[in-house]
Amino acid sequence: MFLKAYMTNLQRQAAEQQATTASQLAVDQAQQKADHLRRWEPLVDQIARWFNAQPVALKNRRYHLNEICTNLHGRYQDTPHRGSVALALRQLGWQQRRDYTSRKGGVRYWVPPCTTK
Repeated sequence: MFLKAYMTNLQRQAAEQQATTASQLAVDQAQQKADHLRRWEPLVDQIARWFNAQPVALKNRRYHLNEICTNLHGRYQDTPHRGSVALALRQLGWQQRRDYTSRKGGVRYWVPPCTTK
């Protein structure tokens, strides 16, 4: 009899703690999302800040879109949509080029405005 009451009490406490933990987790996730949205800055600003932070030796080269996207933050996800990044790059004066050499096979690259010819 004592063991049954103990088990019932233990199960009730575990259920209460699980409900409290779940509700606290939901509140924390909502707070993180709100903080993330508050800290988000437009892609044009992110790209300009990232490119200005590059060393001078790296500014005069071609960049692949994946390389650029990994250094940016999306509004709702960790990385922004590639199409949005391409639009922001065009707004900043970047140009899209392709490398048709035999080993590359037409890979697209982005060229910064300081090196476009």
